[in-house]
Amino acid sequence: MCHRKVIRDRVNLVELLLQFGIDIDLFYDCYVAYCPLPECGAPLFVVDPEYGNTFLCFGCGFQGDGLDFLTDIVGLSCGDALEFLSEEFGIPIEELRGNVCWEARVADTGHWEWEPAIKMKHR
Repeated sequence: MCHRKVIRDRVNLVELLLQFGIDIDLFYDCYVAYCPLPECGAPLFVVDPEYGNTFLCFGCGFQGDGLDFLTDIVGLSCGDALEFLSEEFGIPIEELRGNVCWEARVADTGHWEWEPAIKMKHR
């Protein structure tokens, strides 16, 4: 199974956003917030857990899933983001192996090693 499908099926995106201080409110059957991109900040950031567990900002067009949030907003490398999601949401890391991020991390270090790079906003 593709690691993106695993992430979208198993990561609670609303919980992830709350962990990083994103104020998000329930609005009918989806969640809304201000876009976390500093250059946007529009109050049009929508998370729909029932529709692929993804987000979309109708102000700037920024969209993605939990992995995109961690890499593009928090600033983690793809490998660190996958490890974080594995730890936080109980996804066996074996289910995330075999993707480009994993291969690059192993190539850089010679082995997989968790180096917490998440000290900034994580509660």
